[in-house]
Amino acid sequence: MFIIKTTTAAAVLSCTVALIGKSALALPVDVAALDPHDPSWAQPLTEQLNALREKLDVHGASVAVVHEGRTWLRALGHKDIAKTQPVTIDTSFLMGSVTKSFTALGAARAVAKGQMHWDTPLQEYVHEFWPNYPGFWDPDTDRNVTLADLLSHRTGVAGNIPVLLAWNTTESFLQHQKNIPPSAPLRTRFQYSNAMFGLAGYLTAKATGHADWAAQIRQDIFVPLHLSATRATMAEFMEMPDRSLGQSTDTDRIEDVVLQVESAGAISTSVRDFAKYARALLQTFRGDADPLAIGSKVFQPFRDPQMRFDTKLEELYHSELLHGHNTSDLSYTFGLFKGQWRNYTFYLHGGNNLGYASNLCLLPEANLAVAVLSSADNTRNCFREEACATAFDAVLGTAELGEPKHDCPAVPASRPFPQPGPLPLPTSAYTGEFQSRIMGKMLVGVDAQGNLTMAVGERRKFMTGTLYAPAGGPTTSMSLIGKGAPALPPFMFTAKVDANSTAVQGYYFVLDGNMVKICDEPGPGCQDFFKRVDAA
Repeated sequence: MFIIKTTTAAAVLSCTVALIGKSALALPVDVAALDPHDPSWAQPLTEQLNALREKLDVHGASVAVVHEGRTWLRALGHKDIAKTQPVTIDTSFLMGSVTKSFTALGAARAVAKGQMHWDTPLQEYVHEFWPNYPGFWDPDTDRNVTLADLLSHRTGVAGNIPVLLAWNTTESFLQHQKNIPPSAPLRTRFQYSNAMFGLAGYLTAKATGHADWAAQIRQDIFVPLHLSATRATMAEFMEMPDRSLGQSTDTDRIEDVVLQVESAGAISTSVRDFAKYARALLQTFRGDADPLAIGSKVFQPFRDPQMRFDTKLEELYHSELLHGHNTSDLSYTFGLFKGQWRNYTFYLHGGNNLGYASNLCLLPEANLAVAVLSSADNTRNCFREEACATAFDAVLGTAELGEPKHDCPAVPASRPFPQPGPLPLPTSAYTGEFQSRIMGKMLVGVDAQGNLTMAVGERRKFMTGTLYAPAGGPTTSMSLIGKGAPALPPFMFTAKVDANSTAVQGYYFVLDGNMVKICDEPGPGCQDFFKRVDAA
C-alpha cells in the first residue's frame, strides 16, 4: 500500500493519492510514503481534473482509476462550502442514480437464487411474497411486465417525479402508482423512471425476505464486496462524520427527497469503496471472477442492450455521456448505459442528488474503470463525464493531456419563475379541497396577503407553496403555476371551470412531459386531474 499526500498552495487544494496493488484492498490505509511506481499519467491527469473542477466551481471531488488490478485514488478540493476542510479518499458523497446498478445487481442475486426471474411476468409469482402487489393501470402491462422491464426503463410508465414527492412511504407510493396510466405501450419507448426502480427494489426485498431494500442491498452487495463506508439510506449518510456537504446550503434538505425510492438513488460512498465496487464490476463483466456469485448466464442481460433510444434521446445522451467524447451506438442494459467509446465498449451510469454528482465508467476490454464523486449539481454534470473521458485517454494514451478538447460549457443561469399576473376569476373561485387518484389531496386556500396557496399529497414539504397566474397570459387563461420548495421546478396546473365560469371544478396537472392530454378520467398520456370534493 502506498499513500502520497501533497498540498499545492498555488492550486489551493489538498490532495490524497493512493495506489493499491492487486491484493492490498483489505489492508488499512495508515502509511504515508512516496510511491516510486506512480504512473506517468497520474500528475497530468490530476492537474487537468483540478483545473476543470475549479473552473466549474465544484467544491470537492474524488476520483478512482482501476486498471489491470491496480487502483489509484485522488481527492480534490474541499468537502465544505466554506472550503476549509479538505476532501479525503474516505469522505462520503451521495451517488445518486449510480444506485440503480446496485439495485439491479441485488435483483440479479435474487434471480441467481431462483427467488425472482428476469422474463417471467410479475403477476405470475410476486403474490407469493407480496399478496397486496398493486400491479399496473394498463391491463396489457399488468399481465406481461417483468423484472427486466422495470430495470431497463421500458414499462411505458414515465418517471413522474411529483408522484414520488407526494407520499410518505414506499408502499403508499407504490399503491398509488398503479393509478398512473402509461404514456407509451410496454417495451416501445425508453422512459427513465425512478418509480420503476423503486418498485424493483421493493419487490427484491420482499422476494429475499428482508425488511426493506436497504437491508437487502447491505447483505447481498455491501457485505461480500467489503464496502465498509457505503450506506444505503439518506439518514445513514447524514450521520457520516466525514461527508461532503454538497454544492450549496440547500444540500441538507435532501434527506427526504428520495425517501420512497431509495433504491433509485440513495446510496452514498467514499471513493475507496467506490473503487472496490468498480473493480468487482470489471471482474464480473470480464469473467475474471464472480465476486457476487451471480453466474454468467444471469449476468448476461447486463452485457446486452435491453432498450435503445429514439432519435431525440439518442442525441441527448450522445451529448451527455462521456461528454459526447468519441461515443456511439448507445443503449441501456440493467442499471447501466452501454455504448462505444473509440474502439472500446463502455458501460456507465451517472448520478445526481441535490448538491452531488457522480459517475461510474467501465471499459471491460481495457480492464479499466473510472469512478467519480463530487459536490456538484446537475448543471455541472460535465465534470463527472469529462473526468471519465479524460481518465480513459490518460491511462490508455489515446489522446494527449492538456487543455480539454471537449471543454465544459459555462454553467447556465437558472431561469426565474414567471411573474404573477391577474387571476381570471375571483380568488374564492379557486379555493377548496380537490382529490387525485394518483397524488391524493390538494388543498387550495388564501394566505394573509390574499395569495392563493396550494398543498398536495401527504409530504407537503415539497408541494406546498403559492399558486398564481403567470403575467402576460390572456385574461381568460386558467393556467396556474405552483411554486413549491426551493430547487424544484414550477408545478403546472390548468384550472377547469364550470359552465358559468364562476368556480373551479378541478385542476389538471402535468405529471410528466410525455403526459400532456387533457382528460377528466385517467387514460394513456393524460394529465392527472384533481377533482373538487367539497361544495364550491
